[in-house]
Amino acid sequence: MYEKKLNGILADEMGLGKTIQTIALLAHLACEKGNWGPHLIIVPTSVMLNWEMELKRWCPGFKILTYFGSQKERKLKRQGWTKPNAFHVCITSYKLVLQDHQAFRRKSWRYLILDEAQNIKNFKSQRWQSLLNFNSHRRLLLTGTPLQNSLMELWSLMHFLMPHVFQSHREFKEWFSNPLTGMIEGSQEYNEGLVKRLHKVLRPFLLRRIKIDVEKQMPKKYEHVVRCRLSKRQRFLYDDFMAQASTRETLASGHFMSVINILMQLRKVCNHPNLFDPRPIQSPFITQPIVFHTASLVQDALEVSPLKLQTLHTLLRKLKTGGHRVLIFTQMTRMLDVLEQFLNYHGHIYLRLDGSTRVEQRQALMERFNADRRIFCFILSTRSGGVGVNLTGADTVVFYDSDWNPTMDAQAQDRCHRIGQTRDVHIYR
Repeated sequence: MYEKKLNGILADEMGLGKTIQTIALLAHLACEKGNWGPHLIIVPTSVMLNWEMELKRWCPGFKILTYFGSQKERKLKRQGWTKPNAFHVCITSYKLVLQDHQAFRRKSWRYLILDEAQNIKNFKSQRWQSLLNFNSHRRLLLTGTPLQNSLMELWSLMHFLMPHVFQSHREFKEWFSNPLTGMIEGSQEYNEGLVKRLHKVLRPFLLRRIKIDVEKQMPKKYEHVVRCRLSKRQRFLYDDFMAQASTRETLASGHFMSVINILMQLRKVCNHPNLFDPRPIQSPFITQPIVFHTASLVQDALEVSPLKLQTLHTLLRKLKTGGHRVLIFTQMTRMLDVLEQFLNYHGHIYLRLDGSTRVEQRQALMERFNADRRIFCFILSTRSGGVGVNLTGADTVVFYDSDWNPTMDAQAQDRCHRIGQTRDVHIYR
């Protein structure tokens, strides 16, 4: 693509080494073409330091500027960066590049590289429109999921790469989105010619390999669905909420966001009743001295606790006996708090990563988990810990709850099912 002066998408399946391939490209440009940048790499916050570490490992000759910190710290990092060879590669996050977009737009970049490029799938977003106007000679998008919900997301990526080629949103929609939507919904027969047309149009700009084609020795992945009943308290809260007049009125209105809010309340009930109706209960998962001193109370509390947690306890005990290590994903920060109390009570050694974890701590946590087999569990929020990180120290993934977007769960499970994994991976939902 570089030789033909094209921009493109590296869309290899998650876990196949898009990061190292990109670093190899930059090394080739520097050593063989004399092109030392500067390059701008925009990544999710959770993997900023991982990119820095990998670049320093494989390209020690590069001057790396990892751009994060407070507004004052970032201003200091920008001092002198207009000078030639002030740095070769700048790594920053989507959030910060938007906050300081004026400074980034004033600079000319050799390569603009976006990791987890599905972050710009919405062409109406401020992020997409701001990055579109950056001054760069070449652009490269990295994503294991170039298409999630609709083909128009693909247009957003392609227009970002080549606005003069994929110029018309309307024409792209007429060519691809409408017919394919019809096929998916079953309103018309499968159109093999249309799919071939899509492949033909994208082939020069998109490279995608999947695990089964590239890595023949890749460990297998098994998925398990574990069904759990509601406890008596959960069933009461669930039925009582659904019976309320306000709930029935909201459902009857059909207002999308209001219905979504109802679903969120019901998810809280299903995860743990205290998320929906916070009140003190005698539970082994809530630290109360009397529970620790009276065995009968522990048993009584266990019987009234959410069956989901009881099932998780049984599963973790089995996995620990078998020498496995576990990633537990959830959507809710408050559920992470409950899981922390649960793991503490049962004596499991664990780490935690969520949206509030500082940038410099995230990489340290991941390295510690992969290196220290004494750490049994890593609990993470799906959106913060499910993208771009390498956690091959685990061989089991538990989704305590599922994301609205199944692609997010697919990305999360590939944190451990990737190159470098030596054991079969089991996924529990």
